[in-house]
Amino acid sequence: MSLSISKKWVFAALGLFVVSTLRWDSKTLTGPVTARSAYENVHNTMEITELTKALPEPQEQSTRMTSPDDRFHCADSLTEAIGKLPPVFIFMPAKAGGSSIKHFARRCYEDATGVKIPPIDNFVNRKAHYLKYLLNDLQVPKVTASHLYSPTPLEESVRYSSRDTVFIYIYRKETDRLMSGIRQMASHTCTDNPQLYKSRFGEPIETRQEAFGANITRINNTKTCTLNEESFVTRVIQKRAHEVGFSVPSQLTCNVWSELEETGPDRFFFVHYSALDEVQATLASHYCPNVGPIRTNVAGVKPERYMLRMRNQSLVDLDDWIEAKKDHIEFALQMSGGGGGAGSCKRKTRVVEDNIFGCDSGILQWIPR
Repeated sequence: MSLSISKKWVFAALGLFVVSTLRWDSKTLTGPVTARSAYENVHNTMEITELTKALPEPQEQSTRMTSPDDRFHCADSLTEAIGKLPPVFIFMPAKAGGSSIKHFARRCYEDATGVKIPPIDNFVNRKAHYLKYLLNDLQVPKVTASHLYSPTPLEESVRYSSRDTVFIYIYRKETDRLMSGIRQMASHTCTDNPQLYKSRFGEPIETRQEAFGANITRINNTKTCTLNEESFVTRVIQKRAHEVGFSVPSQLTCNVWSELEETGPDRFFFVHYSALDEVQATLASHYCPNVGPIRTNVAGVKPERYMLRMRNQSLVDLDDWIEAKKDHIEFALQMSGGGGGAGSCKRKTRVVEDNIFGCDSGILQWIPR
């Protein structure tokens, strides 16, 4: 019994010391201090101490890890990266200046070597051509440019290429790119070329009227092509046909981002498609001085007009239709996931977009950790 009382007085004495210390420091404790209140203060202090011990230590890099922006830095140009003439691989989605840069890459090889090679368009998507790329001539093309049909060539080129290789991904905001792809596919749907139509739809051009309700007229050298809205949407846009489907989300997938993290390439750049002239000029100055920037457009400028026949039979110009629908197509048709059921990783792509628009050069470098 006496031992129990002595323990209480020990706790009480400790409590008086703690409370008096707190009163001295904070000047906020008031009221009489009893043995019970002193004991309770000590007991509460001990509980707080134990809870504090249970809390995880703060991580020094928590702020760094939640902000991915430090992985990206604006680059003034590509001059430093290509100074020692490393291999350069240029990849792009549809409707991002790819025809121009591919033509440039072929001309650059011819200028540098004097060898004309038959173009194997977008050969990186066809592994059967890789050996031909290596063995066709002693001098392997230093600059290779290709549209991507899937994320696999981008992912595997990052994984297998030599450390000095420079990678360039041509970037265009997806909604703008998609609208341009829709216009391109309207042109292909209304083409006068039977081979082109069959390559796009796998059917002879004679089936077009039934498939799309197509009606083509010509007045004063201007071609007007009218298509059923629903047929065009379901058979072209929703099916992600060709230029519509070779998109940024289908290429910058979670697997590609994971490969970048795993491999950590030293020279991986995102280039806005509006900066292609400057990129070509820089590449030419190092690899092929006699070749200037090239601009080509497969569609060209043609006196053609595309109309969509609505369900109520009214006619709407395709450009007006796009303007009205452009911010809703990706949602309604689930166009921009690209994550293969494992999430789209669109946040990382949006970080690229936010950063690249802040670069005066239009060139953004991804920095490995």
